[in-house]
Amino acid sequence: MKIRRSIRLNLSCYCCGGIDFENKEMEWNNVEDMYFLHYEDNPKVKCLNCGLEDYLQNLVPRGFIHEELVNN
Repeated sequence: MKIRRSIRLNLSCYCCGGIDFENKEMEWNNVEDMYFLHYEDNPKVKCLNCGLEDYLQNLVPRGFIHEELVNN
């Protein structure tokens, strides 16, 4: 057994670090139960934690470490 380490990146609010946002004006493409944004539009989002409204391009990546045991 060995430990596999990876990192999951989420966009986060630069004011409070929250990762949950309200969809203000985003359009989505649904492909096989996955959702992809029309990123060219630079839609506006609202942080559910602190209420900050800003454009998607202004959000910052926040990393979460994930570790799991795997067989060689």
